[in-house]
Amino acid sequence: MVTLIFLPMTDNYSTKFKFDLLSAFIAGMGLCLLFIFFVYKTSTIADIQNERTLIFYDFAAGLGLAYFLYKYLLPALSGQTILELTKDKIIDHVNNRAVTWKNVKAIRKVRFGKSSGVAIELFDKTELTDQLNFIQKPLCYIEDIFYGTPLVIAFQYVSGGNSEILSAIENCFLQKKDS
Repeated sequence: MVTLIFLPMTDNYSTKFKFDLLSAFIAGMGLCLLFIFFVYKTSTIADIQNERTLIFYDFAAGLGLAYFLYKYLLPALSGQTILELTKDKIIDHVNNRAVTWKNVKAIRKVRFGKSSGVAIELFDKTELTDQLNFIQKPLCYIEDIFYGTPLVIAFQYVSGGNSEILSAIENCFLQKKDS
C-alpha cells in the first residue's frame, strides 16, 4: 500500500511508485508453469517433425520467460521504481519512456479487461516517439490506434491502488496545468 501526500511541486518534487512484487511473482510463476508444460509436452512427442516444431515454441517461451524475469521480476525483487512523477515529467521506467508535463494534453483512465491504466494524451507525439527503439515504435502506433495516444501505462505491476496512482498522476498534471 502506498500512502500519497500531495504537496505543492517544488524543485525536488518526486513521487515514485515501486513494482508490485506479488503481481510480478504470480505472473512469473504462471509463465514458469507454462514453460514447464511446453517442455514436458515436447519430451513426450515421438514424431520428429512435431518435436522440432515444439522445440521452437519451447525456445520462444523460454525467451519470453527470460524477458519477463529481466523486465519485471528482478526489478520487483530489488525494489526498483516502475513509475516516477517529477516536477518536469512523468517517467515510465519499464518501457524507458518519459514525457514532459508541458506536453500532456489530457489524462484518462483506460481498462484492459480486469486491469486498468492511464492514457496520457500528448500535444506533440514526436517527443515520445523520438525516444523509442524499432520494437517500441510499432507498439506505440498500435496504442495510438486503440487508445488515441501512444502513451498508455498499465497499472498491473505498479504497487498501490489504481485510484491512488491515477489520483497522483492527475494531481501532478493539474498542478502543472494551473501553473
